[in-house]
Amino acid sequence: MNHQVIVGDCLDVMRKMDDNSVDLVMTSPPYEAARKYGGLQFSLTSEEWVVWSMERFLECLRVSRGLVAWVVGGRTSGFRWSAAPVLLMADLHRAGVNLRNPPIYKRWGIPGSGGPDWFKGCYETIICASPTGRLAWSDSTAMGHPPKYPPGGNPSHQTVNGRVSSKEYRPPKLANPGNVIDCGAVGGGHLGSPITHENEAPYPELIPEWFV
Repeated sequence: MNHQVIVGDCLDVMRKMDDNSVDLVMTSPPYEAARKYGGLQFSLTSEEWVVWSMERFLECLRVSRGLVAWVVGGRTSGFRWSAAPVLLMADLHRAGVNLRNPPIYKRWGIPGSGGPDWFKGCYETIICASPTGRLAWSDSTAMGHPPKYPPGGNPSHQTVNGRVSSKEYRPPKLANPGNVIDCGAVGGGHLGSPITHENEAPYPELIPEWFV
């Protein structure tokens, strides 16, 4: 398969690209004031980070004819969570962006990441957006598995008009895996490729595999 590696500022690169010219944008941007990020001295408050992210997320949407997926995390400082991922999703929603129900990336959290009085962080949010309508190329069971349990009867669900029952349930060959991407242990050689450790803020190869 042919491929090309482009090195540059993301906005400069994307602004030279045509509308709807790529199938998928998958990334994890710098998080507020969490790291040095290769000497960039990236340090923003949550509100500054949302403004910075909005410009880049909207440009990702312009060039993508499919999904845009950002792995993001908030920052806890002084026993207060920044809520940056939620604030970004709220601004995207208010701007009319077609958000999808966000999956989460589940991992083993860093010991002490919750502070002395709170739970350690074991997941990060994946903000997802796409053009309106169905993702034409999507196969929601591609990362699935055979159903774990036999049918226990025909399914039903509650609506505003009462309970609705299906006439017949036929289990699929592969079950939809759901929106929790369980990556288990990360770091320490568990990311999937030695190349990932050359990045200051790597994440497992398994995450983009779900979206590809």
